[in-house]
Amino acid sequence: MRAKYTDIEQHISSFVSVSNIKQGSHNSPKYVVESADGEHYFLKTYTNESLSRMFEIYKTMQTVFAADIPTAEPIDVGVYSAGGGYILSECLEAAMNQEAYIYTNAIFLYMAGRESARFIHKLHNLPIPKTVSYGSCLHIYEKRLILMNENKGLVEGLAPLVDDATIYFNKCRSILSNRPISLLHGDFNGLYKNVVLCKNGSQKWVDYDEFCYGDPWEEFRWLLDPHIVAKEFENGMLHSYFRGDPPDDFWVLLPLYLVFQYISQVLRFLSYDENHPHRKRVPYHLKVIKNACLLLRTVSSHPQWYQAENNYFQTLAQEKSKQEFVILGLQRTKLMKPIAIVMRALNKIRHTLKGKRRLAPPPP
Repeated sequence: MRAKYTDIEQHISSFVSVSNIKQGSHNSPKYVVESADGEHYFLKTYTNESLSRMFEIYKTMQTVFAADIPTAEPIDVGVYSAGGGYILSECLEAAMNQEAYIYTNAIFLYMAGRESARFIHKLHNLPIPKTVSYGSCLHIYEKRLILMNENKGLVEGLAPLVDDATIYFNKCRSILSNRPISLLHGDFNGLYKNVVLCKNGSQKWVDYDEFCYGDPWEEFRWLLDPHIVAKEFENGMLHSYFRGDPPDDFWVLLPLYLVFQYISQVLRFLSYDENHPHRKRVPYHLKVIKNACLLLRTVSSHPQWYQAENNYFQTLAQEKSKQEFVILGLQRTKLMKPIAIVMRALNKIRHTLKGKRRLAPPPP
């Protein structure tokens, strides 16, 4: 039974080790702490200005965890006497790092994507709290666009990009007006970020700091990001989430959501001190937004990496490099069972085709 810390300051001295974590874009310090009984926890701190948001984040983590969606277990939330606050949660031990993960077997990645989609679908179907009132889905994005236009003069080069987003937004009004509103993780980026593959083979999500309410399709905006890392995972995820192929309107809205996210990110960076690392990266992010805005002018039915569900397994079966099922030492898990079944079926088809070629008569 994991200990419950009702007042973290009373237990700081009992932690046998405290390790600072520097990765990630979150401003405030983060730590992995170890208790005297050998339990590890993830400790994330927040400033006085973000205490209200901190409690909202913790409540969302509790809601998601209670819904049996694979999330790091929330342990405690509180305020330090000296100022600021913290969230204490389960510390996850990954089975492999990202670089190892994305080079595993294609079938494994495809099935992992399908598994993620089940949880995303479950998250998007959670009831919205009665205290949340946004009106229509269109209204949510109208408010975001107004904020962008009000602040587009804060840095040189941002105004024309916001103007491009505004023009495209107006073209999408009819689609947005019919979209539902759901709870979003807000920073789900597939294998690239905030998904942990644990040693028992399960997936767990972390970091709900960007949670929000909006069109459930916005959760997938990262699919158009140039840093996409595993097309097999993304194909499996979309095939499962949509129970087939995504509708055309999905691909129309996706570039809008990506540009909105990038612009919102730059506006947040501009609120930091001039010496802050994120503030110094604003020129780079403006270039990223400019490239993303090109998607608003060159919308196609889907990106090149996407394959229709009917064609996907046929393509995998033809790839000779995918014959062996190896996951870099990962132990057998319940996720491997369906993968193994698919692999056996593909190998059987491959051997059958080879046999037919051997029995074929020689050419005249």
